[in-house]
Amino acid sequence: MWSRHRGRREQEEPCRSCSSAAGGPPPPTGIRCPADGTLVATVDEGGPEDAGAAVAAARWAFDEGPWPRTPAAERGRLLLRVAELLERDKDTFARAESLDTGKRLVESAYDMDDIANCFRYFGNLVSAGSTDRVVDTGMADVDSRIVYEPVGVCALITPWNYPLLQTAWKVAPALAAGNTFVLKPSELTPHTAVLLMGLLVEAELPEGVANLVLGAGAAVGAPLTEDPRVDMVSFTGGLATGRAIMAAAAPTVKKVALELGGKNPNIVFADADFDTAVDYGLMAVFLHSGQVCSAGARLLVQDELHDRFVDELVARAGRIRLGGPFDEDARSGPLISAAHRDKVEAYVAEGIAEGAVLRCGARGPVIPRWRTASTTRRRCWTSAARPCPWCGTSRSGPSSRWSGSGTRTRRCGWPTTRCTGWRARSGRGTPGAPTGWPRGCAPGPCGSTTSTPTYRRRSGAV
Repeated sequence: MWSRHRGRREQEEPCRSCSSAAGGPPPPTGIRCPADGTLVATVDEGGPEDAGAAVAAARWAFDEGPWPRTPAAERGRLLLRVAELLERDKDTFARAESLDTGKRLVESAYDMDDIANCFRYFGNLVSAGSTDRVVDTGMADVDSRIVYEPVGVCALITPWNYPLLQTAWKVAPALAAGNTFVLKPSELTPHTAVLLMGLLVEAELPEGVANLVLGAGAAVGAPLTEDPRVDMVSFTGGLATGRAIMAAAAPTVKKVALELGGKNPNIVFADADFDTAVDYGLMAVFLHSGQVCSAGARLLVQDELHDRFVDELVARAGRIRLGGPFDEDARSGPLISAAHRDKVEAYVAEGIAEGAVLRCGARGPVIPRWRTASTTRRRCWTSAARPCPWCGTSRSGPSSRWSGSGTRTRRCGWPTTRCTGWRARSGRGTPGAPTGWPRGCAPGPCGSTTSTPTYRRRSGAV
């Protein structure tokens, strides 16, 4: 396994997967906890040469190594072993995730359960053996068979908001199908990717199958998308970068999978279960400080319910306690970085300039220990005059905007979140969260992120 990481961890054990590439060491980069700005670790980042070396290792492992030719059942057993190791080290991974992202530890722990389940799902999927399928052509002298083959070398580029969960959604199916890969996590949140590489080594994944390169997108991500030895690029992130990846992949006709930003509405009708709809409305936009591709940052509320719903939402949003990842009383945490906080603040200012009315969150946090943190207040505002440029743009922040919806104009259904490769099914009663935290995943259609939860009473429940 080729890993470009020479990290020094503050107050943590050294990573088992660390190794050096040829050449002199680059300047170390500090990783800081967004909650209070404290130094979590220093890591060494790679460059174009490192990306090329990782691709070469993955290319060799696919063309000459055993993994693509390993029986599907054996690949499945390795993924099941990884799921067991993730459960064993759940606390270590959750803590590392919270230190990198600033999210509450309880949220990171939930993520670890989903990550283990992801590896387990794909492990079970391929453990049954061959998935080839014979097609009846209606002609006795003609045989037709659908054969599933690995794509080849995959470049996997993941975001900072759900670092290991997004990594699992890419790595687990890639390995299940017999691919090799080069993983580039966000330079802001690299630790759980490094830890995962260690588990893959412990699970005895063959050398060269999994490769990790740390660094910024321009230095590492761009060379991966342009390299003709890469067969597929899977990217989760912003629209502008997604367009650049499509353009870079076009000359070599790479397969491209993109999950980009969304601007998702919650639609609330007058006959909805009021308390449940408010719970979902708050959770949709303030979970992980709104830094979710399917965050419900817009609310469309039927006129008859509008004033009562908005008043309750504003009152409850104003009572959300902010805190760091290990504050058990906190219900929301910081944004990922000071730079991202400034973008969200600019978004708020833009909305006010367009005529929006801020109902809560007019001032920033005043807690002294957070003066160096990437924290911003939870915001609620009424709609501005349309068209407004900020209404349809994904900004990943704790800010909810609403407007009246008039009368019913469409059929209502159950809350459903769609994202690349998965379809989330809403559940009830997750501990430590308001009523109706969406839980659980199943394979589903791919597509750009969009979410339209709609709330209406059905048999006494929503």
